[in-house]
Amino acid sequence: MAIDQFDVYISYAPEDEAQVRRIVEELEWVGLKVWFRDQPSTSQESLQTLRTTISNTNCHVVIWSNNSAGSGRIQAEARAGSTLRRLIATRIHKDIIPPPGTDAVAYADLSDWTGGTEHKGMRKLLKGIWDLTGKGLQPPAAEESFGPGPAANTNNTFGAQEENLTPEQKDERAWQTCLAYNNRTYYEHYLRYFPNGKYANEAADRIAKKKRTSTIIATCAIIYVVGQIIASIILNMDRF
Repeated sequence: MAIDQFDVYISYAPEDEAQVRRIVEELEWVGLKVWFRDQPSTSQESLQTLRTTISNTNCHVVIWSNNSAGSGRIQAEARAGSTLRRLIATRIHKDIIPPPGTDAVAYADLSDWTGGTEHKGMRKLLKGIWDLTGKGLQPPAAEESFGPGPAANTNNTFGAQEENLTPEQKDERAWQTCLAYNNRTYYEHYLRYFPNGKYANEAADRIAKKKRTSTIIATCAIIYVVGQIIASIILNMDRF
């Protein structure tokens, strides 16, 4: 899928990929198409990407952290997103303040976020994306943020269409999302939102299966490492 077909473009430091991936999974769970892989290696490449893909149909989320705050590439991307008025600033480390020239239309503090959409920082992020793209969820505005910047207002019908779905239709849509990604995190999300859903038992079975698979892989890896250590010891003993 081309980059310009995504709803959200994410800028982040490679060192933060594990934390960013959890945020991305949450955004994808609410129906957003997120581009965050294959980060540009240079500022020139990233600026070219932003200028050709960020439009009035998508938005740019920058993940501020101890790692990204000192990155020239991330700062350049944030300034470009700020100029386009499509920037949402999100921080995952407490007390990080966005550098000058990177004013955003919305600010979200996820420094203590552990998952789910009820966290006030995640609600702020989702509302910022909603205001700019008309997609995802439209939660209540978060009570506070870590910086100034009113969110832009846009007319849209996405939320109304979502609200018109019956509980059974929402259940089915959520399950189809799970099947599309076939990821343990999504099955856990399904059980969180639909504990008595039509596919709750199957979701639990798939989670258990993936846990068993992970255990087997981890066990095999340990056996391999131990085998290598024993073989090394035996070889060294033969030398004496």
